[in-house]
Amino acid sequence: MDGANTLICVCFTLFGCFFNALSLIMMKVALEKAQREGRDKIPNPYLLKEWIIGLGALIIGTLANVFAIGYGNLLLLASSSAVTIIFSTVLSVKILKETFSKYDVIAIAFIMVGSGLCVSFSKNDSTPLTGDDLLNLYV
Repeated sequence: MDGANTLICVCFTLFGCFFNALSLIMMKVALEKAQREGRDKIPNPYLLKEWIIGLGALIIGTLANVFAIGYGNLLLLASSSAVTIIFSTVLSVKILKETFSKYDVIAIAFIMVGSGLCVSFSKNDSTPLTGDDLLNLYV
């Protein structure tokens, strides 16, 4: 059952990473639109539909990550921030029409290798710790 829980955790984490990256991109779209149009036409950029979509995506992504904690290792969830950066890079090319260069490919490769190394070399011990155990480790 541990493999199934890990798979569920990975699915929730990837889902959450995608929506977290999408939220930041949509919020940037709203702010760029407000800057282009000016304060006269858009007095409050936080009421634009792109900003609201971004906020909704952020809530969905965060909830997915909260659900993932119940199924998997916290280290796996923590290393997922690297996946968020990769999703953000790809989505910014598609949505914001930003350029994608060879340096982006190199950076993505380094991010993936670094995250993979962190997860593969980490101690994956599922021994439950009591409050006294945590206190002794802290002191």
